[in-house]
Amino acid sequence: MLKSDLRQSAMLCPGDMLVSVFSSIVPNNVSAVHLISSNENSLQSVLRPKLVCKLKDFLCMGEKYRDVIDSIRTIEDKKARNHAKVTKLPAASISANLSTRDSKIPLVEKMVNYNPLVVMDFDNVEDIDFARKIIQKFDFVYYCGLSVSGNGLFAIVLIDNIDYTGHLDYFTSLVALLEGKGLKVDSACKDVTRLRVLSYDDNAYFNESCIPFCIQDYNNEEELEENITDNSLDLEKVEAYVKAWEDMEIVLDDYDEWRTVGMALSSLGEPGRDFFDRVSRFSSKYAADDVAIAFDNYLKTTKDISIGSFFYVCHMHGVRSDRCPNYECIPFPIEIFPIQVRDIICTTHRCLNFPADYIGPAMLFTASIALGNALSLEIKRGWHEKAIFYIAIVGEPGTNKSSCLEFAIEPLRKMDRDNLKAYKKKLKVYEAEKNSAELKSKSFEEPPVYGQVVLSDITVEGFLKQHLNTPRGVAIYADELMGFFKSFSRYRSGNDEEIWTQLFTGVPIIVNRLHSESFTVDSPFVGVIGGVQPALLKKFADGKIESGFIYRWLFAFPDRRSFARFQDEEIGDETVKAWSEVISKIRSIKYNGKTKVIRFTDSAYQMYRHWFNSGRDIMERSSASFVGVNTKMERYCARFALVIEVIKFACGESDLSCVTSDSLRRAFKLCYYFIAGAQKAQKRFYADPLSGLNEKQKSVYMDLPITFSTREGVDVAKMHSMSERTFKDWIKSPYFRKLDYGSYEKKYK
Repeated sequence: MLKSDLRQSAMLCPGDMLVSVFSSIVPNNVSAVHLISSNENSLQSVLRPKLVCKLKDFLCMGEKYRDVIDSIRTIEDKKARNHAKVTKLPAASISANLSTRDSKIPLVEKMVNYNPLVVMDFDNVEDIDFARKIIQKFDFVYYCGLSVSGNGLFAIVLIDNIDYTGHLDYFTSLVALLEGKGLKVDSACKDVTRLRVLSYDDNAYFNESCIPFCIQDYNNEEELEENITDNSLDLEKVEAYVKAWEDMEIVLDDYDEWRTVGMALSSLGEPGRDFFDRVSRFSSKYAADDVAIAFDNYLKTTKDISIGSFFYVCHMHGVRSDRCPNYECIPFPIEIFPIQVRDIICTTHRCLNFPADYIGPAMLFTASIALGNALSLEIKRGWHEKAIFYIAIVGEPGTNKSSCLEFAIEPLRKMDRDNLKAYKKKLKVYEAEKNSAELKSKSFEEPPVYGQVVLSDITVEGFLKQHLNTPRGVAIYADELMGFFKSFSRYRSGNDEEIWTQLFTGVPIIVNRLHSESFTVDSPFVGVIGGVQPALLKKFADGKIESGFIYRWLFAFPDRRSFARFQDEEIGDETVKAWSEVISKIRSIKYNGKTKVIRFTDSAYQMYRHWFNSGRDIMERSSASFVGVNTKMERYCARFALVIEVIKFACGESDLSCVTSDSLRRAFKLCYYFIAGAQKAQKRFYADPLSGLNEKQKSVYMDLPITFSTREGVDVAKMHSMSERTFKDWIKSPYFRKLDYGSYEKKYK
């Protein structure tokens, strides 16, 4: 696989990541804004982004402002130059796509998505050309160019972080590394919301093949040398990855990728030689002597690439690490979608306050229903997967769960409305013909049927009978899933859970009825989505853990809880139309009663096989709850890959002849996201998260708002006779999450 393919699949190329562009910089303290206007409407216009675009488009935008930037560079007075810079030039939030810069709104609420990018400012550089050479030799640097003043540089670094709360750790590590090379970094860059003012540089450096910075890759050089000398590097871990590489027979025909692997393995010293030879053997260009000569050269010249780069390349080929990721906060990976769909998500967040963790899964679900029985993925003979999802959107009341679902499924609802109109017309014609036939004693055709896709409060027998009229597939949309579960067996004897368990597999199902004719659904396709409150998760899982039914559910369960503020910006018709067109394109995939079967590409098949087997190895030493989740995730992974391929088709990026390794890598990201969601949900299934608190702590915890300042918390604590010092020590515990300086959030609501 080419290196460019590698970048575009598992992690977006930095240039394709979306950034929010603002008309100018404004101070964080809104009340202090005086540079733009004292008019509130004018102020709000600069606090909200004027557009969202790809990072590379923003960086290249400077050419349009060349005259303005050149005039600013002639200003000698620093204060006057800075004033011109913040008032005359647009700026973008590089590390986070923001819906607003309003400091009254908490970071977790205004962040649409986090970009794994760190911006580094190098001011008043004495030798620009020399500094460029140092910065540009690091393989994790995506961009390097002149600052607005022309007297400094700024760089954009790709990092392997997915949790915005860890951003500072990466910034700190980068500062230590770069300052060790004699480069002074502006400490203000640590702010994840900091704006980057537009600039231009005729000699700007772009590295489309940059490799993410890993903290563990760049420890103190002396410590690294000591580790090598003491032979304390984890050679067993490298051996396990190389063995997995051999099992998958990964081909390294691309020279740049092969060189990166060799340089990374050379950081191990001589033990890396055999590893490099082993991973090189599957290339059509393999020659043992060439590998040995190259490795000798890497031993002498490699300084800034360490073993983490090898692990990264392995991960991008589907080699799983020896443990399941368990992050406190994994945001929904919107990068799994094509750019058109990502734009829709960002626009709905900006205009309608839709959290990506809710609108993302809802759109994925809607796409799966639009596809229905039209396609299935054959993993191997006898094993087919259809894109059937059971999704629970977890959130407090008021977090926009229902609005996100309604927006996503609206194209299907419109389809139902159009079908109903057509049905009524046909029924009217039918009734007229029937009456005529009766008068003339002639036979007449069967009555028309109404095929409805989106169903809600209906019995199992009812929606399965409706499914006969809509053989492509139906969606069960339950605004509150607890009501959906309570309806089980409401109008019949027996256990509806057994039917839902069978429906999950998509195999034929027979419905036996006491007072009417039994019927069979030969190819069922029924997806379920709805919302549930965190406090009800224990009831949600009641009786469903032992049967395994709970493990068939995907939980979109973000850590962040946002109660959205009113937004003035209206969502445009073009956004609504764009989503409708995606669903219409998917719906255009023909279904004539027979499901078309497609398969993985050879490389995707090998990747899935290894991912599957490494997951089984993890399960051997894992808890029963993780085994339950991962077993179903094996099926969901294939289903995710199928739907992603279909969405790419709708956006002009696939011909649907097969499911590619690119789609599978994106599916891996969804697997990890939903595994994390399941882990959070399981904490609610099994125990009271506050059981470890004493009575006074419980009282304070229950009275605290979801988000609070230190002062607000101290005031609540005093009401329960808890001292200020005791409270301040307590909020450092795992029961709380620090959002910003002096701002906290309860982990358990």
